[in-house]
Order: sequence, then C-alpha cells, then structure tokens
Amino acid sequence: MASVEQEVEVGDASGNGKGYEDKLSIERHFVEESRDPFDHFAWGTRDVRIDDYATGEVIYDGKGVEVPLQWSDTATKVVGSKYFFKGDGDEYRENGVRELVSRVDDSIANSGLKQGILSKEEAEILGNELKYLHVGQYHAFNSPVWFNVGLSEVYGVREGRGEDSNGDEKRSSHWAVVDGEVTNRIDAYERPQASACFIQPISDNMDSILTHGYKEGMLFKFGSGTGTDFSTIRGYDEPLRGGGSASGMISFLKIYDAIAGRIQSGGKTRRAAKMVVIRDDHPDLYRFVYWKVNEEKKALWLSKNPSWAPHNAGDLESEAYKTVDGQNSNNSVRVSDEFMRAAVSGGDWDLLFRTGDRFDEEVEIPLDQYKDNRHLPDKRFVKRLTNKRKTVDAEEALEVMCRAAAVNGDPGIQYDTTINKWHTCKNSGRINASNPCSEYMFLDNSACNLASLRLTKFKGKDDGSTNPLFDIDGFKKGVSCSILAQEILVDSSSYPSKEIAENSHRFRPLGLGYTDLGALLMENGIAYDSDQGRSIASAITSLMTAHAYKTSAQIAAKIGPFEGFEENGESMIEVIKMHRDASNKISRVGGVEGLDDLIDLANKKWDEAIDLGKRYGYRNSQVTLLAPTGTIGFMMDVDCTGIEPNLGLKTMKGLAGGGHLERDLAPSVVNGLRKLAYEGETLEGIIKYISDEGTVVGAPKLKEKHYEVFQTAFGVNNNVSV
Repeated sequence: MASVEQEVEVGDASGNGKGYEDKLSIERHFVEESRDPFDHFAWGTRDVRIDDYATGEVIYDGKGVEVPLQWSDTATKVVGSKYFFKGDGDEYRENGVRELVSRVDDSIANSGLKQGILSKEEAEILGNELKYLHVGQYHAFNSPVWFNVGLSEVYGVREGRGEDSNGDEKRSSHWAVVDGEVTNRIDAYERPQASACFIQPISDNMDSILTHGYKEGMLFKFGSGTGTDFSTIRGYDEPLRGGGSASGMISFLKIYDAIAGRIQSGGKTRRAAKMVVIRDDHPDLYRFVYWKVNEEKKALWLSKNPSWAPHNAGDLESEAYKTVDGQNSNNSVRVSDEFMRAAVSGGDWDLLFRTGDRFDEEVEIPLDQYKDNRHLPDKRFVKRLTNKRKTVDAEEALEVMCRAAAVNGDPGIQYDTTINKWHTCKNSGRINASNPCSEYMFLDNSACNLASLRLTKFKGKDDGSTNPLFDIDGFKKGVSCSILAQEILVDSSSYPSKEIAENSHRFRPLGLGYTDLGALLMENGIAYDSDQGRSIASAITSLMTAHAYKTSAQIAAKIGPFEGFEENGESMIEVIKMHRDASNKISRVGGVEGLDDLIDLANKKWDEAIDLGKRYGYRNSQVTLLAPTGTIGFMMDVDCTGIEPNLGLKTMKGLAGGGHLERDLAPSVVNGLRKLAYEGETLEGIIKYISDEGTVVGAPKLKEKHYEVFQTAFGVNNNVSV
C-alpha cells in the first residue's frame, strides 16, 4: 500500500479543496425532510392470481394486496408470490409492498447504525431514500435480500437448529463475523444470507466432492446461486490411487444437477441457479460440450409423448425436461488467449490429464488402446495420446463449442486471460469461475450481493431540470445509496462456509448494475444496434462504475479500506486507471443531446475515484457488474432485462413451478413512437397494428427508417416472443 500512497499525499478526510468531499455525504434527494416516503405515491389494493396454464391450479392467489397504483399486475404477482413473507401457515403474513419494503429497508438502515457507519439521522435518511427508490421502482436488491432480510427483526423468525447429542444447540449452517471472529454460533435469520452470487472451489477428492453438494444445496435453500471451476476433477478413466479408474467429472456434475433441480430457491418456486466452468485444457472438454447436446436430444424424443412434452415454449415443468440431466446449470468453457491463437492459426491443443504429474516420463500410447466413454465418446477428436495428455485440433474444438451452443445455448465462453487482466486483487489469487450468469467474477470462496437501477426512471427531462438525455444527479444519488446499503449488508449477513465468510469480509465485493437499457434507448428514439446506442450504454456504465468506486473510496475515508487492499492496492489502482482510459475512448457520436456532457462527467468521476483511492483506498474490491435482473426486473416493471434489448414488443414468461406472465405492449414502444413525433390518430393506428400483429413492419404511416428503433432480440420481423 505504501507504493500507492506515495503517488498522492494523504489528505484531510474532511475536504480536499477540489470541489468534492472526501467522506460520503448522506443527504436527502428524493424525500423531503419530515415527509413519509410512502406519501409520495398513490396506493390501492387489488386482487391478483397466477394460474398454472396446464392444470388450472392456482399458484398464487393474492387478495387485497396493497401496492402503489403505478405498479402493474405483473409486478404485483411476482412480488406477492416470490417475496411476501408467508411463514409456516397458509396465509401470507405480508400482503403489501409497504410491509415488504419497510422490513428490508428499515433493517438495512438499523444495521448501518449498529455498525457505526451511520448516525441516527443518516440512518433515517438512507432508509427513507431506499424506500422511495424501491416503491418508485427505481432500484431493487437481489432476491435473497427480499427473501431473508428483516425476517428476524420483524417476525421473530429463527433458524430452529435443535440440539446435538450433548444437549447443546447445534451450530448454524451459516457463518458470520462476530466481534472480529468468524463463527457459526449464529442464527442464520438474525444474520441473513443477502448475497445472490457465490463462487466456490472444489478439490479432486471424495470429501470435497460430496461436501460441495451440501454447500450448493444450502445456497439454493436461501435463494442464491453459485459457480465453480470443476477443472480440478480428473477426467474419465484417469487412474485412482487405490486402484481402478475414475468415473470422471461429468458423473459428479449429474449429482449436482439433481440437487439444483430439487431445491427451490428461498423456499419458493424460483429455480436454483448454478454455473459449471471447465478450462480449455480439461481432458473431458469434448464430453462436457456434448453432454447437454445429448440431453437435449433425449428431451426432444421424450417430448414426442404428449403427456411428457412441454405445453408451450414457456413451460418449464414438463416431464421430458425434468427427466434428463443438465437442465439446472449454465455451462461455460474458460478459454485462454493461447487457445484462441491456436484455434485461429489451426494449431494443436493439449488436453491435460489431471493425474499426469504422477508420471516422471511421458509415454506415447497408441490410439487403438484409448478407452472411450460409451455415452460421451471423444476418441474421434484425439490426434495424439500419452500418459499426460491427449492432443486435439484447437480450431475443431472451438467449432464444436459453437455448434453445441447453437443447439442448446451452452457452453458459453469466458475469456480467462482478459478476465484476469482486469482483476483488482491479483496478488490474492486468480479468477477461476463466475456466478451462474457470469456477471460476477472474483476469487474462489467469495460472495457478492447485487442490486440494479432501472434506467428508464432516470430518463432526462425536456424542461431543462436535468440533462436532456439522463437525470445525472438522480442516478448518482441512486448509485451512492445502493453502494452504501450493499456495503452495510456485507457485515450484517451470513455465508454458507467459513472461507466465504472470511473472504467476504476481507474483500467486500459488491455488484451494482442497471436494467432496462433497451427501453431507455427505444424511448429516446434510438436503435439498440447503433453507434449512438453503444455510446449511451458506454457512458452510463462508465458513470455508474466511476461514481460507485468514488463512493467506495469515500466510505474508506471514514472507516478504512477493505483488508485485502494493502496487498492489492497497486494492482487495483492500475485497474481503475484502465477503466478511466477506456472511458476516455468512448465515441462522441452526434445527434444525441446531452451525451457529451454525460461522457465528460464520467471521465471526471474516474479522476476523482482514482484520487480518493490513492489516498484512502477503497472499501470494496469490486463495485459494479451487469446482471440479467430476471425476477427483480419484473418487480421494477422493466420492459427489458439487464443490458439486453427488448425480447419482444409483446412477451410471455413461463415461471418455474408453473404459471406464466403475459405482458401487453411494452410502454417503451409507445414512448418511443411519441419521441419520434407520432401523435393523434397516426399514433393510435400504429399502436393498434403492433398490438394486433406483434410487429412494426407494415404499420400504417410508420416510416421504414424508424423500424430499427423497435428491433428486438429476434429482429424486426419476429417481435412476438416467448
């Protein structure tokens, strides 16, 4: 850390004469003093229900649910069925958004007060600002926060661990830091699991392999997802120390897949989420790639029986797909720059046996002696075989991955070299894996609590009160509130293992992101697939990340940096500088009023974040990412999730556990048409046509040059999607 501090003289945390405060200032922005944040919104009650489209069974029946009038029935159904606390009985103990939001936000504010981060007045301000952001659908935490936080304080929920054989209370399944010590003598509801994303390692021994299944199961129970690099496990037919040969990595992946398929996240119908990663040099690479392809073929054959087949494309509970393996994980291959260069040049690539180091001498083995796997054969790809490796064609390997992904969406590709280049804590270990959707990448045995801001709520105003493109001040306040709340959650939470608890406190990674980007662009009359769209996305992402790191440094100025900063300070500052360099390269395209000011401010915030970080460090090793925001996206009534474009102008989503949600014409479509100066009968005619036909193509009086603005993930001509 000394080398970092030498770059800038340590300053006075009360101010630096540069136009910004060193310490985080917690001030009111959305809620006036002495006004209840709930009074900013009009409220009402409504009855909502989710039915299973196949059986007619009632999945959720909400009577008299109290919600803001601006909330859609879809948001009400999702929040009611997923997040309202039910308890042990049949009746929900929460039946309104006011109750849910108060439970979570009051708990976070009170925790900040107990931790000494906030004064009493600051805790009240933060709690009120969060309530406004949540009720107004500006912001949402990840699902485990809504599942778990505040249940102990408000409803007296306890873990109920029982007694061991000695009559002592059993220790918790979770761990937390209490008075500076990592312990499992806690209650997992008093210290709730608030992180959605975990990365866990696994070792090539039976104890680790079986324990891993337990750890994943406990994460799913409390509503979280996990990812692991399984490259450590030896491949099929590799030797065992006690004699015999190994069944291979995939045999154990099937066990973990079954666990994920049977445990409902958070005790609700939300599906478990998991990521399976292997490196590009694993001996079972081809088997891993073909595993889900073969299972997809089985499911298609089973679907020929109507009673086993999905009822429609949104049916996630069909017998055909519940019967086959591999349906409960996202699979990815970690590729290095070396592999990609070999693939481009047509070179060979070695798949390394995990037990190869047992042999002092490398011995050639004739290919006719190769023992293949009956169900997932790969012999046809092997060019050379020894007791240490099998050599394949790199270009062919990459093509097989691409073809498999075209069949069933897996495997994804993770660029290992690039990921570790942008790693803030290189001296503490490499990044081996990610969470289920790949937005969170960090050290093994780590966790991250996520949150997202809905960009369309920060759309600029034409009256001059904000930047015409984007409400910068409101967005910055949303970023600061979220980072502070997420930082508080790190210490008030528990974790599924001692190692994860230790690393969560040592590195304190956070994951703030945004959602509804496609809708923001559409509402501004800008095509998603355009230079203007890319520049806007880059500028907003840069501003969010820069301001989040600045906020983290301001928190560090008050209570100190994360423990691991001392050994990683130089590396982290270099990564922050890389971000600043990338921000300075954002294209300044014409035709978007307010964009240049947004880029300029983002660049300025990076300078401030670096200045503060050099002097005080950062409270958090990471602060931002871009999550898919599935369930919480519905909570915020977004038109499109995460950084993605609109999936369709009209959509339907199937739900795990049965039921589906249908959405009418996306509001961003109407707002986008208005932005492009369509009005009156012309506007009404276009809206009716899109509602009836599900496409903009051929809409009366809609100019063809505007078709691209309403292009979705399935193109211009395929706008009805499931």
